[in-house]
Amino acid sequence: MRSMDRRSWHRLAIDVGGSGSRARWQRWGSSCSPRLQGPGMSISQAGLGLAGVVSRVLALALEAAGPVAGEDLREGPTLVVIGATGIVGLGGDLGSVAERVRADLPRSEVLIVSDAVTAAVGALDGHPGAMVAAGTGSVGLGTDMATSWRVVDGWGHLLGDLGGGAWIGRQAMRAVVEAVDGRRMDPVRLREALTAELGEVDSWAAQLYTSDERAGILARAARPVAQLALEGDDLSAAICREAGRELARTLCAAAFPGASRRVTWTGGVVSEGGVTAQALRAEVLRRLPGAEVTRAVGDPLDGAFCLAERIGPRALQSLQERRLGAWFPMPTAAPEPRGLDSVSL
Repeated sequence: MRSMDRRSWHRLAIDVGGSGSRARWQRWGSSCSPRLQGPGMSISQAGLGLAGVVSRVLALALEAAGPVAGEDLREGPTLVVIGATGIVGLGGDLGSVAERVRADLPRSEVLIVSDAVTAAVGALDGHPGAMVAAGTGSVGLGTDMATSWRVVDGWGHLLGDLGGGAWIGRQAMRAVVEAVDGRRMDPVRLREALTAELGEVDSWAAQLYTSDERAGILARAARPVAQLALEGDDLSAAICREAGRELARTLCAAAFPGASRRVTWTGGVVSEGGVTAQALRAEVLRRLPGAEVTRAVGDPLDGAFCLAERIGPRALQSLQERRLGAWFPMPTAAPEPRGLDSVSL
């Protein structure tokens, strides 16, 4: 495996999730670009739509970079790091993703990793510890940032992702449906908020069961639940507290013995001051009395950029061995880039 110092390379980081994608780049010797927003990735019977999303984000990034910076990125050498949801269980042909990248950036090396990895690296700022990320889904990861990477949950909205946005939305929608059937008292405020967000209750089944973006629809329902919880709605608060406890279980399982006691969380579901975050903190401190709870430093896009700057051969090898990432070095036909020495994450 070739050594990994790419301090004289251009860098491009891409974060791909179910609800959207983000990118930023840095030309060698220049400052980082602003963040760019792109489309989200759907999961269907055909698998992940990652290659298509990456292709669109690359086109947007090169257009936003302008003619000079865009040409520099194309000429390379450029290290591209892509963090994406779903690649552990549904990754499919990641080589086709790398090929899409090289269609625009022929002198590039491509690292594709689970969004659990980029979320952890970003939240922990490249330091050992454990984190749980809660957006549309949820996943925990504990790591020494070198050879150990323990992933918990991230099984998707049907099998897991406990405490994430889709889980919260499903619990809330189920409560409203039960009330429509007469199986529970009508949660009036919650029903009103969800129908304002998603439409009438009798349309929900068709929205969910005919869509490739079911998790995203469920997660949309989580937004009014979080707001109602802050306003004191009992049912919404109960759902958010249970979400926090589930996320704490995930985080504590990821914090394996002997690793750093540093723990944190990231993602829109656990925004500071919310009911879910409060319950998460309380449960973590109950389960791990000696934990060092820290505020998340960065997000998954920051994590992808950190990997582009600092990924080392030990971390790279262990990510591949754990099937948390795939590495596509520059083709031998491409001109060899300059200045490769060894560094570590």
